Amino acid sequence: SQSEKDVRQMNAAYNEAYLHYRESFSSIFNEEHREEQKGIPETAALDDGFSLCSRYYTGTLKGNIHAVIHDLVGEDGTVLLSWTNLDDDGDFCRLIHHRNGKRYLVFREDLYGCSIFCVETGEVFRYVPACVYPDKQEDFQESFIWTDAVYDSKSGLLAVTGCFWACPFDVMILDFENPFTEPEGINGHELMDRDYDIYDDIEFSDFQNGNIILKAYNTRDEKQEILTYDTEYIKGLLKERFKAVRMEDTR
Repeated sequence: SQSEKDVRQMNAAYNEAYLHYRESFSSIFNEEHREEQKGIPETAALDDGFSLCSRYYTGTLKGNIHAVIHDLVGEDGTVLLSWTNLDDDGDFCRLIHHRNGKRYLVFREDLYGCSIFCVETGEVFRYVPACVYPDKQEDFQESFIWTDAVYDSKSGLLAVTGCFWACPFDVMILDFENPFTEPEGINGHELMDRDYDIYDDIEFSDFQNGNIILKAYNTRDEKQEILTYDTEYIKGLLKERFKAVRMEDTR
């Protein structure tokens, strides 16, 4: 269908070319490239008795590669999910208790994009923005790099920390009502400083009393400010954005 075609165009994760690209890195994941980590735990505790077992690899293959294999392990030692991240810079995973009653692991498999694993069903949704893996390299466009995610069950919003490459840190806020959809959000600089004239780094602080609280460094006053936005206001902005995108797609 046309809608399925549009999704494929936006999401490169399932495209044959991208899958072939990932396969071309398979040789990095062998013992000769295994990296002994110092200061990075190879087993880390997660919520609900889960743990994360990690094996790091490095080598030169189409440039310097720093990659990792992760296993999500249950309380009984069963490996529930294994995945590879081809770029472990800013790597993270976060277990989320969704208001739909299910638990989702949010993680990364590449520098760009995100993946979602539903603990209860075993389903995985992968997203890599097509703009960073275009057919022609000159068509490349930057996309937001995820480094962590915090969920608010009251509003259904997800606050994603990260940045655009070579830009200040930022927070992207998106509607996480349906975790298995392409993440389209609004970032902090769009909310308060589209031209990057006033604020440098923007950080997530908290979800509290129906608000999302952000911290932003004001370069003019040389001090950090606390900025509070009503979550319903943010949801309204997101709804208007999605409506505009859909109208654009139908033209």
